[in-house]
Amino acid sequence: MLKNLISLLFVFAVAKAGAQTPALDLADSLFRSGNFTQAIKVYTQLNSGYANLQVARGYSALGNYEKAVKQYELALAENPKLLLAKNELGKLLFKLSRF
Repeated sequence: MLKNLISLLFVFAVAKAGAQTPALDLADSLFRSGNFTQAIKVYTQLNSGYANLQVARGYSALGNYEKAVKQYELALAENPKLLLAKNELGKLLFKLSRF
């Protein structure tokens, strides 16, 4: 019984991890093609540091700088070691004259 339960949990874990990969591929494809609005919708469903960074980049590309700043801050709150996010946030704040 315990062996079956462990096997079942393993299958669910693999299925959940596998389900995110196509969504991430779709979002990345939409982002690369310049369809930022649709990419943001897909990324927001993923809930990861990378997804938050991409959402921030999408908002920045769309010109919605206030939402971009919030997303960068959210990504950095989840992972303070994201140097790329810190760099991009700094550039955006400089662009907005927030020294």
